[in-house]
Amino acid sequence: MKHPDHHQLFTRFLELRGLCLGLSEGLSSLASDLQKGELRQLEATEARVASLRQQYEILKKDVIAFAAPYQAVPDSETITSLGTLEPLLTAVNQSLKAAAMTILDQLPHIKHREQTAFKPLLTCLSSASELHRAIAEVSLPDLHPEVEAIAAGTHPLAVFISLVRDHQHMKEERIAEIQDVITCAFGNLLFIAALMGKLVFEEQGG
Repeated sequence: MKHPDHHQLFTRFLELRGLCLGLSEGLSSLASDLQKGELRQLEATEARVASLRQQYEILKKDVIAFAAPYQAVPDSETITSLGTLEPLLTAVNQSLKAAAMTILDQLPHIKHREQTAFKPLLTCLSSASELHRAIAEVSLPDLHPEVEAIAAGTHPLAVFISLVRDHQHMKEERIAEIQDVITCAFGNLLFIAALMGKLVFEEQGG
């Protein structure tokens, strides 16, 4: 089963908060009925409260599981409301954004050993620069849709960095896996140049 991503979790959070507000308005009507000794809304209200509680517990569990790989998670017993759940989810998104930006910041340091204007690399770096700018412009708690893939190392740019840095130590199976990812995104020439060691980080190329 695929784990929910940050967007799904925030959507569920907002939906649940809206349901809570809706229920609070309904409780005013219920209180008015109870004052008159009328119980006609009681059963339906109990069902809504139970449903909200169940949704909250599931959301809480999913947010904690989502946050755990990125930061220390407080004791679940201290997370008792949507108000205490939201900062945790926001902090995770902040960590994801920072991780993605750190990865993209490596790209401008990649150079071709022999060609100062290797077009496939320049095109790749231009794309990375545009993506870096786009990610920076999205304000938290929202995230650019490509942030998670970059932070997880599955985005073509992250895969490209790993090939440049580690091509000498990669097994053939891994190279075969990432070939299509890089060639589909940036072309075969860039993949070949990285695989042959023609592309290096400035501090390595000297």
